[in-house]
Amino acid sequence: DLERLSHGLPPMKCLQVLSFGISLNVVTPNVISRHFATLQYIKLEAAFDCTGPSVQIILTSCPSLRYISGGTLCSQDIDPQVPWVCLGLEHFGVQTQRYRDEQSLIWSQLARLTRLCSLTIGVKTRPPPLSDPTPFGLDEGLEILAPLKRLAHLEIRGSSLEWHEKEVKWVIQSWPNLSSIHGEIQLDKEKQDVLWRRLNSSGIFFWRPDIDFLEYVDLH
Repeated sequence: DLERLSHGLPPMKCLQVLSFGISLNVVTPNVISRHFATLQYIKLEAAFDCTGPSVQIILTSCPSLRYISGGTLCSQDIDPQVPWVCLGLEHFGVQTQRYRDEQSLIWSQLARLTRLCSLTIGVKTRPPPLSDPTPFGLDEGLEILAPLKRLAHLEIRGSSLEWHEKEVKWVIQSWPNLSSIHGEIQLDKEKQDVLWRRLNSSGIFFWRPDIDFLEYVDLH
């Protein structure tokens, strides 16, 4: 079985779940825990039950981690007294809960990961037209992420971003290395275009899924 096989493996640096039939809640404690010290790359999209407790165990146990994607996480999974130890993490792509009162605790942990270059947050939403814009602004504590000075790519999946001029100004000033944003800003069209041009004039490419390529070229 997997547990017996893992005993004969050299220290693992990469873990990628390729089968949807694998339970991460079983694999994590019994198979990969002995490799926590050396794991650098973890890709979990295919794990059918990659829930917050498993993700939290990884983030608090893998000091060499550079990349993680897949799984879900919410504030109830996080113990603020147990910090994430993966301080060298460069890519974070874990699905998070969308509720405002839950985000600051997750962001406080992310803010310690000052080597992050790519931040992808997949947000659970209801299907259109029931889905609302993702609260991801200064009123929700976005400034907590100010320490992420190396951040180059930001992607929000599953919903539109709720941003205004103050958020755009803050992003430009606070993340000097940011070069691309993937997501839709939910404002009226005229304001969207103004904010888009402001981002581009600051060297930030903003990909918006609500327009086609020809319209994008025309706006630039």
